[in-house]
Amino acid sequence: MAAVMPAPAASRQLMSGNEAVARAVWESGAKVAAGYPGTPATEMMEVLATYPDIYTEWSVNEKVSLEVAIGASMMGSRSFSAMKHVGLNVASDALMTLTLTGVAGGLVIAVADDVGLSSSQNEQDSRHWGRFAHVPMLEPSDSQEAYDMARYAFELSEEYQVPVILRLTSRICHVKGLVTVGERVEHASRGFSRNAERWVMVPGHAKRRIPLMFQREQELKRLSDQSPLNVLEPGTDRRVAFITSGPAYMHVREAFPDAPLLKLGFSYPWPLEKVAALAEMADAVVVVEEVEPVLETELKAAGFAVHGKDILPRTGELAPEVVKPAVERLLRKEAAPEPESAQSLPPLFPRPPTLCASCPHMGIYYTLSQLKNLTIAGDIGCYTLGAGHPWNSLDSTICMGASMGVALGMDKGRGEADRNKRIVAVIGDSTFMHM
Repeated sequence: MAAVMPAPAASRQLMSGNEAVARAVWESGAKVAAGYPGTPATEMMEVLATYPDIYTEWSVNEKVSLEVAIGASMMGSRSFSAMKHVGLNVASDALMTLTLTGVAGGLVIAVADDVGLSSSQNEQDSRHWGRFAHVPMLEPSDSQEAYDMARYAFELSEEYQVPVILRLTSRICHVKGLVTVGERVEHASRGFSRNAERWVMVPGHAKRRIPLMFQREQELKRLSDQSPLNVLEPGTDRRVAFITSGPAYMHVREAFPDAPLLKLGFSYPWPLEKVAALAEMADAVVVVEEVEPVLETELKAAGFAVHGKDILPRTGELAPEVVKPAVERLLRKEAAPEPESAQSLPPLFPRPPTLCASCPHMGIYYTLSQLKNLTIAGDIGCYTLGAGHPWNSLDSTICMGASMGVALGMDKGRGEADRNKRIVAVIGDSTFMHM
């Protein structure tokens, strides 16, 4: 993709969260950016590819994209890796060792969670990786914060020699807002420093790195409690206080504008001192988090009496119309009536996704649909839509690259009832390479 002239510094631009992150990565002087496409994360790399002075690539999978970023970081250059939530599963092998070696040049991993499953096979919560990998996590609630936090993430990464995860969601990735941008500041590579005890993770070296990782995590905990990214907002309504992060912050603020609230931008390690201060401001505390009760579980283990998934759903976006009635029921108030406009609207006619006009997959699926006694193992990609009408030509879809393994298992595991069936695996070119 040809480079374009970036927008001038100090100007305000209408940007999606993905565009804002890409701009921040470029301005931070990153030299290398690698990723693997997948909604809602794709546009970060697409936009970065239009900027000058930065190497960008679509890697064959998310693990390789992180490895490319790791290599650049080892050379002392700033680097970036982008993927959707399921991609971090693939990249976790590299991540769980990187947290021991640490980084040289700043390394930021942007992970986009598909809250509400608009285009994914599952709904994971990437916040688990912060604790699992003992790395800091930042969560923006709008495009400006996505830009600001991405820039800060490089500084944090280099100061503590740790990879930083920037957790986005579909709402942040695709909703646009005004962003005040800056200019690119070049970051000179310091060069590779040979140190086998740090970079070669054999058991003896790894054992000595583990205590350093835990020491770093304690330092990050103290930093999180003092961080201006974790904002304690007093309120006049002392019936209930909220702890929230990401786009859920906007939803809570709309539903309860006068309630005390702790907005987490530096969401791991958790700022327990600020949580304790918030608990003094209200009679009850509700944790509003998408998707899993990650913070709620930790706070209860730490002795805080909080509500969360006992009143709120564990899946989907926590919009104001979800949060408000749930909390009002907790407070033993009548739930607010549904707005008249929403009551009067007829339900939308179903519009399931379909393959693009003239898609070559159509002929393949039509042929498969005409054949008898087939069991068809599918895979992740646009061709997954072959499961729907009018083709009805897929019987399973698990994860990227699974179709051939699943088909093999079907063949070896079938019994007498399936003896006469033929088994087919369907996989796309990108997914085949992804494996």
